[in-house]
Amino acid sequence: MKRKQFVAVGAVAVTGVTIGAMVTLAASSNAATNALGSNWYGSAPYVFVNDPATPDVGAVMDATGQKAFELAFILDSGGCTPSWNGNDNVSTDTSVAALITTIRNKGGDVSASVGGYGGTKLGQDCGTATATAAAYQQVVSKYALHALDFDLEEPEGPKATSSATTRRASGPTTDPANRRLTNNAIR
Repeated sequence: MKRKQFVAVGAVAVTGVTIGAMVTLAASSNAATNALGSNWYGSAPYVFVNDPATPDVGAVMDATGQKAFELAFILDSGGCTPSWNGNDNVSTDTSVAALITTIRNKGGDVSASVGGYGGTKLGQDCGTATATAAAYQQVVSKYALHALDFDLEEPEGPKATSSATTRRASGPTTDPANRRLTNNAIR
């Protein structure tokens, strides 16, 4: 199913059906995340990064008090390379990093959604759980993330090989530095 998202000053609504898992680093050294509590990601509207139609997230925070946001979507830009929406490589990004800094400086935090409805998923292109996990780790490390949302949709149905690769790669052993990675919610 296609997902409809609305992020607007004064009102935030997210609707849709996904098969996903929110994975959160339980031990956060980030004061903003600690201040938000252990369920900080429970009300995190999607923000489509690097999209000219995306509202000023700082203004949304000021107007609504919203503190948590889900950055969408990490896809593959080719050759098992994590990128925002399949276009903007994580390794060379500066704009999303600046957005995250703005949100954290205002007392909020972000999670990143990997997958989604369209585009090539990392699990489709990376080939193995190890390679897929390494691609996810690039995202976690680049942005010092405390959470990832695994949004498994078409063509990654529950029985698809890429979905199985993604699920195996999303476990607590993604990287030894993430030993406290826990699966906190399935939606």
